[in-house]
Amino acid sequence: MIGLVQLTDRGAPPTVARAEAIQMTMLVLAYDAGGAIPFADLWKAMPATRNEIFTAIRAQFTLGNVKRHHNGEPITLTASARAAIAAGRAMMTVAQEKAA
Repeated sequence: MIGLVQLTDRGAPPTVARAEAIQMTMLVLAYDAGGAIPFADLWKAMPATRNEIFTAIRAQFTLGNVKRHHNGEPITLTASARAAIAAGRAMMTVAQEKAA
C-alpha cells in the first residue's frame, strides 16, 4: 500500500506529527476502501485512540476532505480528496519508474 504512514506506540512522533500521520493514514485507508469506510473498521485498522480519530475526522471535515456524517454512517471522502490522493499516487508511481 503506497503512502500508508506507520504509527507505533514505541517511538511515536511528537504530538503534531502524530496527529498529521493519523489524518494521512485515515485518508489513505478510506481511499483504499473505495472512498468510504465505517468508523469501526477505521478504528480497528489504526493504532490510535478513538479521540485521536475523531479529532482527525473533524480536522479533515474542516479542510473539505471528508463529508459530514452522522452516527453509524461511514466516513466518506469528497471527490476532491479522492482526486488528490489518486494524483499523488500517480506521481509517486511515475517517480518510482523513473528512478528504476
